Amino acid sequence: PFAIYHFIAGSVFMMTIVGGLALLATANSILILRTEAAPPLLMLISSVLTNIIVLLAVFHLKLDGIFWVYPALVFNYSLVGTRVAVWANITLYSSVLYLAGSWAEWPLWPRIAVTMAATGFFSHIFSSNIYRQKQALVILATIDPLTGVHNRHELQLELMKACGQQTRLGTPVTLLVLDIDFFKKIND
Repeated sequence: PFAIYHFIAGSVFMMTIVGGLALLATANSILILRTEAAPPLLMLISSVLTNIIVLLAVFHLKLDGIFWVYPALVFNYSLVGTRVAVWANITLYSSVLYLAGSWAEWPLWPRIAVTMAATGFFSHIFSSNIYRQKQALVILATIDPLTGVHNRHELQLELMKACGQQTRLGTPVTLLVLDIDFFKKIND
């Protein structure tokens, strides 16, 4: 809708920027829906392009462009990992503050700085918590809590990987199976 608004308002530059951002987000969404994952390099490029587009919006629209920074700060965490998002957000944050320093008056500039920092900070906390929970779920899904060894699902994945290596590379594969009698007594 904002691209259409800028087109009607006669701002081809902003229509191109906002339309490009919408197309980028749509293309990434379709890719993720179709493949259930996206290549990390593509996500990094998307993050960089998003930040550049947002900076152009801030440069061109000034205060109205600032409103695009907040979703970009959150969006970076969904595109790239937490560590990369921190650096992307620091770069975006400092660039926006530099641009805003040329037109934002004293009471406005600190408000922009604090609200952007708070958005980035809470996004970081949220992203970090999700990452930790995801790691815990992976451990719960792949490791037997009683024995501490990988479960049947992981065994199947390793067997498929070994068979694939054997097929591709001709690498010899050996499977050793141990059956421990009365293992229940050991567990008890």
